[in-house]
Amino acid sequence: MGEPKLLLLWRGAPLVEHVIRAYQTAGIDKIVAVVHPEDETLAAVCRALGAEAVRPAHPPAEMKDSVRLALEFARGRWNPAADAVWLLAPADLPGLSPEVVFQLLAAADEQPDRILTPVHQGRTGHPALFPWSLAQEVATLSAGQGVNALVARHAPVPIECGPAAVCRDVDTPEDYQRLHEENG
Repeated sequence: MGEPKLLLLWRGAPLVEHVIRAYQTAGIDKIVAVVHPEDETLAAVCRALGAEAVRPAHPPAEMKDSVRLALEFARGRWNPAADAVWLLAPADLPGLSPEVVFQLLAAADEQPDRILTPVHQGRTGHPALFPWSLAQEVATLSAGQGVNALVARHAPVPIECGPAAVCRDVDTPEDYQRLHEENG
C-alpha cells in the first residue's frame, strides 16, 4: 500500500479517523490506540482526534499484547469502575458503526457481566464489548492464545445488530481498492 494503512484516505479522511469518529459518535470519549513505536505520524493523528496514543518501547508481538498495553494504560489513566466496559476492534475497520456500539452498550445494561459480540446472519462483527472485570485476564493468556481464547472461555452473548455489525477490514491493497469501489 506504500504507506501506513491506517493513514490511507477514504472519503477524505484517514482510515483510523473513521474508527475513532465512530466511537466518539457513540459517546465513547476514552479511546486508546496502540501504535508502532516508530509511527509518530499515526500517534499524532490519533491524539489530534482526541484518542490516546500508546507507543510502547518495542512493537507488540501479537494483538493480545497491544490489547494488554491499552488496558494497562486505561487502568493507569482512568482507573475504570468495576462496572465499566471496554470495546475492542481493529483500527482498520473504516465501516465501524456507531449504531452497533450504541446497541452493544444498551445490551450491556441488561447483561453487565458478559462479553457481547455483534452479529448479523450468523456472522460475528466488531467491536466486541467486554466487562472491565475481564481486563486482567488478557495478561494471563498463554503463548499462542489470543483474545479470542478469552472470548471462547466466557461464552459471549451474540447481539443481533443488523448488517452494520459486519464490516470489512483493510488488510491488503485489494481490500483498500474494494473499499473504494463498494463504498466510494
